[in-house]
Amino acid sequence: MQVSHFAVLFFLLSSSLSALTIGEALNEDPPKMATLRRAIQCDKNPDYINENGESYLHIAAKRDLPKSVELLMQIPQVSALYLHRNNLGHTAIEVAITLNNQRAFNELVKSLRLFNDFRIKSQNHGSLLHLAAALNRAKMIKPLIKEGVPVNLEDDRRWSALDVARDEGSKAAEKVLIDNEAVSTKDTLEEIIMPIESSEDDDDEADTEANNDHEELEIDDCCNASPRGDEASGRCSGTNAFLGMCLIGATCATFLPAICEAAGLSIPGLLR
Repeated sequence: MQVSHFAVLFFLLSSSLSALTIGEALNEDPPKMATLRRAIQCDKNPDYINENGESYLHIAAKRDLPKSVELLMQIPQVSALYLHRNNLGHTAIEVAITLNNQRAFNELVKSLRLFNDFRIKSQNHGSLLHLAAALNRAKMIKPLIKEGVPVNLEDDRRWSALDVARDEGSKAAEKVLIDNEAVSTKDTLEEIIMPIESSEDDDDEADTEANNDHEELEIDDCCNASPRGDEASGRCSGTNAFLGMCLIGATCATFLPAICEAAGLSIPGLLR
């Protein structure tokens, strides 16, 4: 039985299509959507992860292929890898932000609210908004806020995205954040901490001064240290006179018997 050339050609074409993977379709230059659609139908491992830890979403984001992202997100096995991180710890949307691939980002951000996870591993465990602010991706900020990223979400340092934008000198990102009611949580934190530290320092100084005053009162004589004027001064003078008399009396009591004995006198005789 003879086989027509058309049948052979069809067989060869079918074999090549069945062997085509999504990754191969994505790496075509330029990528063809018809080829990608066929690959999606034929690829038995749409959740494939390459040696760099990248999913097909990562590849589409890296190559800035918005239509490919849209198609891939319709595949349950691929969309389940939306939050998958490559070997560098980045999700597909983080790759798009980092490389400033706006078109791929615009497709990826549409699904952000579904997964409700805005944190990143880099940038002090901030949010996608912190990453966009640090890299001055002004056009990416508003879509992130629209899709649910809290505008004043804080990173590990208690900094908001606005604080990061100012620290990195990202002027365009800073303006967009301010227009969307972002605030500086860093300034707020310093306003709370500084008065507390200042109050503690004042208390320490007051305690030191009080201790010094107490020591001076102990060292100075009672007359000079007394804060009550002439009356207290008079009492101190009388006290000093009395103590002087007692000292003289004690001296006499100690030495008088010896003096009398040496003179051949007796103390009763002196008293008569």
